[in-house]
Amino acid sequence: DELDGNELDGNDDLNLIMSEKLLNVLECISAIAKVSVLIFLKMSFLPLLLGMWLDISTLAVFKSCIKERVIFAGTDLVGFFLLHWVVGITFMMTVTISVLQFREILHPDILARIIRPQEPQPDLIGNLLQDSGWTHTKRVLPSLGIYAALLALHVWLPARILSWWGIDVYIPLFQPKLWYILSQAFQIPIELLAFHLCMLSFIEKYKNRIGEIQHRWLLKVCWILDLTDELLPRSISKFKLIATIPLKKNQDDSPLARNLIFSDGKYKSKFIDPFWERLMALQEKGVATEEFVEANLGNYPPLQSEEVNLDVPSKGSQTADPFYIHIPLPIFEKVKSNSSAPVTFSKKMLPPRVGSYGFRKQRNMNNTSDDVIIEVWKEVIGEPISRPPEGWDYLGEDGGAVDQGRWAWGKEIKSDVENAVARRKRFFPYKYKDNM
Repeated sequence: DELDGNELDGNDDLNLIMSEKLLNVLECISAIAKVSVLIFLKMSFLPLLLGMWLDISTLAVFKSCIKERVIFAGTDLVGFFLLHWVVGITFMMTVTISVLQFREILHPDILARIIRPQEPQPDLIGNLLQDSGWTHTKRVLPSLGIYAALLALHVWLPARILSWWGIDVYIPLFQPKLWYILSQAFQIPIELLAFHLCMLSFIEKYKNRIGEIQHRWLLKVCWILDLTDELLPRSISKFKLIATIPLKKNQDDSPLARNLIFSDGKYKSKFIDPFWERLMALQEKGVATEEFVEANLGNYPPLQSEEVNLDVPSKGSQTADPFYIHIPLPIFEKVKSNSSAPVTFSKKMLPPRVGSYGFRKQRNMNNTSDDVIIEVWKEVIGEPISRPPEGWDYLGEDGGAVDQGRWAWGKEIKSDVENAVARRKRFFPYKYKDNM
């Protein structure tokens, strides 16, 4: 019996070892399959699909048809697939560089929060394995949508217009003449390989120059259409003091406890100016608070003194924005804690910036009670910022946005350039009607 028990234990150990080895083999096979599928989809299928879409979109201007393409595939299948792959991968590279450049050229509120900067891939296979299938899907589908939209806008639509108006017959590009020194099956792959290598070298060498051309073109177009404030980043030349609003009004000398009232789950001072109370309520609801400030500044007397300006701090300071200190308001909100802990309240903090307006807390020296006032400053917009910066396509762990001056991504620290960008003007300004 003891021998039988030992044999059973030995068999169980052997089965366990074999199961672990089998699981390791299956994991390796699944990893290989995952990497193979992703590389095939991203590097083979997607460029080939885009190349065929481009070919179909331009059949009319080349005076060709699907039947001729099928005949070409039947006579030279390798050349057919290689031609469409090279055209597709070139289109992908061009669109990718252009979109990444537009991310850095346009105002950071437009594309910098939705388009990820180019990321170095020192361990491409490791990154493919680490990310889940859903993550890859979320990256591939939006990219495919962008490629398809730009293809339709910049290739299919112009080709249809040229074909409808008959202009294509006067453009030599659409009437190519082909000469073959070697056999067609040899010459086409050689020419496509040379073209692909030349495009790779050209884009890598002149990508910053391409961005400069895009920036100059946008500057001209935005100036003509009067869209500079809506699309392009502009510097802040200075801040102008436009109003001073008291934090409280009609305050007496009663103790703080007598000045507090309970409303909407918060304790607040009876004497807080309704401007700040309403501003905080709108801020918490996500309402357009900049328009509220503009609509209600007229309720307070204008400044009687001369114009006061505040210069923008230079680089190397804590921030390029002089308004970075939150202002405590006499509004107390209950802090969530365990049932056994005593009830505590924390002050609501007014953000130092609301759109193009900045707030600073000061003492009212003109009043004997030494009340607190809050200065309201407004941006004075300067010249457009020259973009894109050198190193815009670098996303590393040793600086990135701060060192290179590109727009920050995710939780990255913003550079001095981005902190000093003026607020973007809305295409359709919000008309705030709910005045105090």
